[in-house]
Amino acid sequence: MFYRSLRKWDAVYGFIYAVKFMFLVWFGLEWKKMFREVDDAKKSEIRETCLLVYTPFYLDRISKIKANNGRSKWLIGSKVTWADIYAYASLRNLEERATPQLLLNHPALQDFQREVSNIPKIKEFMKLRNSK
Repeated sequence: MFYRSLRKWDAVYGFIYAVKFMFLVWFGLEWKKMFREVDDAKKSEIRETCLLVYTPFYLDRISKIKANNGRSKWLIGSKVTWADIYAYASLRNLEERATPQLLLNHPALQDFQREVSNIPKIKEFMKLRNSK
């Protein structure tokens, strides 16, 4: 039993690390370049690269992780984990900053976001956040 929970923790930690790497390193560096860039043409080019190259690549990876978890509505295991919360927050953040249609071609991730947003504490938090 201990080893099974350890493997699950490894999967959760690995997933969080991968998402963190994706959003902080790839997107972070590119988005920082974009916000610091003064030339509008170059800024637009960096934004397009982020949205058309990096975003689909990583969203496909997250979709595959979700698909590999079978019929579960969560990314790893059969119960909500920190990986689910972290991925939800990261995807929401990216949607708000980049484009609301971010998950248009990823119905499994749309379902995932809906499931996380329906968790009572998350729903309550989002209500408070949106009212400010």
